[in-house]
Amino acid sequence: MGKIISAKSVALPMHKGFLALNSETKLRAHWTAPTLSRLLGRIDGFGRVPSEQSLQELINGGRFLTFDKGERITSREDATPTFLVVLKGRVRLYSVTPGGREFVVAFLEPGHIFGLRPCLDHSTRSYDSVAERETTLLTVPGPKLRTLLAGNAELMTVAVQFLCHRLGVVSQALEQFAVWGPTQQLGWRILDLMRAPYPGTASNSEIRLSVSQDDLAAMIGKSRQTTNKLLKDLNAAGFISIDYGGLVVRDLAGLKSFVYPQGHY
Repeated sequence: MGKIISAKSVALPMHKGFLALNSETKLRAHWTAPTLSRLLGRIDGFGRVPSEQSLQELINGGRFLTFDKGERITSREDATPTFLVVLKGRVRLYSVTPGGREFVVAFLEPGHIFGLRPCLDHSTRSYDSVAERETTLLTVPGPKLRTLLAGNAELMTVAVQFLCHRLGVVSQALEQFAVWGPTQQLGWRILDLMRAPYPGTASNSEIRLSVSQDDLAAMIGKSRQTTNKLLKDLNAAGFISIDYGGLVVRDLAGLKSFVYPQGHY
């Protein structure tokens, strides 16, 4: 007789499409409108979070996708723009200079959104994006998003408010970077990271940020050696201390006063 193999001991291969569908079904069960509302409520930039009814329309019009660490999410060469909401993980937005040097625009944590502008003005993306770790996103194609906004005044209002907020941030950055020295630029980047629920821990006296010196260097367009010197300057002033795998903000009020001497934080 032939050898009898228990069905339980055989790992049957599944079609990749089936696995993706099964994964998205589980994600839809978890990422409900109330859950998404709580996540978006943690992020600076929303004048108000859309109602759960409006968020449900957004969920119904999109897909849930998971990207592995290092996997490209979007490219400036994408034919169709996509609106994305980071649900889990971390996304790096970056551009590459003509000389081949990478400039990090931002790190996006859960609750951040991106891709709104190219969906509305039919333009190409300004930056590429890649998953820093396994990352799950809600993705809505540009044409579908425009249809949703046209039929939902609340979503349209929130979208306009968010774009106005981002325009204000960019305008402020351009103005300040024109007159700031590199140490202030680095301080501004540290404060910007703290505006979001960035990975780290906080107490009454200090805030620990899990960000590498390489990442900070890419965010201000300096070498790692120069960035290390700037961090030491901030450390000598008592604003931060350099820790393994990150840094600790020890004097938040002092850092704000150093970066914004006029008090416009």
